[in-house]
Amino acid sequence: MRAKMLKMTVKAINRLSARPKAKCFESRTTHSLDRQTVYEIRLIDLFVDSLQLSDFGFAMDFIENGRPAYHPADLLKLFI
Repeated sequence: MRAKMLKMTVKAINRLSARPKAKCFESRTTHSLDRQTVYEIRLIDLFVDSLQLSDFGFAMDFIENGRPAYHPADLLKLFI
């Protein structure tokens, strides 16, 4: 009896997994952007990563109290 129930459950799972699945979002963000925009994003990323942010007055001391702060480099990338 138990083996029969298990077999029925496996068949039901296989039937459900064979259904076509709709995607809400692209698997990668770069798939939904044109090539020029992707290059600009990568250029900004490389530019900000090459900077010494502490030389420009960005505070790098994080207090471990509550939620961790966003890294200044990430905020600069968003601002640019």
